[in-house]
Amino acid sequence: MGDAVERLRAAGVPVVAEPAAQPWGERMAVVRDPDGNRVLVAERG
Repeated sequence: MGDAVERLRAAGVPVVAEPAAQPWGERMAVVRDPDGNRVLVAERG
């Protein structure tokens, strides 16, 4: 997860929420696409 978010950040993608563990066992981050939409990036725990 962290590597994916760092690659997106290096490509200039704004990171809205850093990767964080969720109570239900997933790690999630939020980025913004070129149109301003929020995109959820998740991985199972």
